[in-house]
Amino acid sequence: MPGEGFLDISIIAPRIQGPRGADRGFIAGRSGAGKSFLAKRLLASYGISESVPKEFRGNLVILDANDTFNYPAEERYETVDEFRLNKKIRAVSYVPKPDQYAAEKWNELWRKLFYFNGPLMVYADETRAMEGVFGNRSFDDGNFFIAYLTRGRAKGKAAILGAQRPVRIPRDIIGQAEWYYVFDLPLKDDRQTMAGTIGELGIANEQNGQPIYRRIDDMNALGRFEFWFKGPDTPIPIKMMVVK
Repeated sequence: MPGEGFLDISIIAPRIQGPRGADRGFIAGRSGAGKSFLAKRLLASYGISESVPKEFRGNLVILDANDTFNYPAEERYETVDEFRLNKKIRAVSYVPKPDQYAAEKWNELWRKLFYFNGPLMVYADETRAMEGVFGNRSFDDGNFFIAYLTRGRAKGKAAILGAQRPVRIPRDIIGQAEWYYVFDLPLKDDRQTMAGTIGELGIANEQNGQPIYRRIDDMNALGRFEFWFKGPDTPIPIKMMVVK
C-alpha cells in the first residue's frame, strides 16, 4: 500500500514556516475512524525548542470545542477573556464554556490568535463549532477567523482544521488547505464534498509497478485508520494508514 510502514510523520505535516508561508491542513473523518489519532501524531511535530526544525517551530493551540480531544497541554482555558498565549509555553488548550459559543466570542479568540507575536499552529478539533464566524459573517472590526486563514500565512499563523461532517464546512474554508487527510465518511454528501476538493480518484495500491485507483467517494475504499492523503506536492491523493 502506498504510504504504508513507518513514515516520518513530519513529511506529511503542515509547515508553520516555509516558502509558502504558514500552511493549512484539513482532516475529515467520522468518530473512531482515526482522525484524532492522526491529529495527535501531527501535533507532536511542533515545538518551541531550538532543536525543532524551523518549519515546525512555534506555539501550539488546541481548540477542543467538544472537550473530547485528550492532548497534553500545559495550560487550559475556558473563556476568551482568560485566554493567554506565552512564547515559553509550548501548548495550550481552549475548551469553551457554553456561553463562549457566540460568534463574537469566537471572533475575539481568533483576533488574539491572529495578533499573537510569534509563529503559531492552531488545531481545531471540530471546525463546525465555530460556524458563527463562517463565510461572509461580518463584525465591526473584521472577521478574524477568515483573516487568520487568508492573511495569516505571511505572519507564521498555521492551522489544521478537523471536521466529522465536511459538507457542513464552506468550500472556501476547506479550500484554504494545502494538506488533506480524509478518513472514512459514512455519508455520501461528505465523501462527494472531499472528492470535489482533492480529486475524484486516488492511488489505493500497486500491482506489478502500476497504480490501482479507487474513487474518493467510494464508501468501501477505506478501512479503519486508513485515509486519503494529498499534499501540496502530491498531484493525486494516496491511500495511507496510521499505525497505532
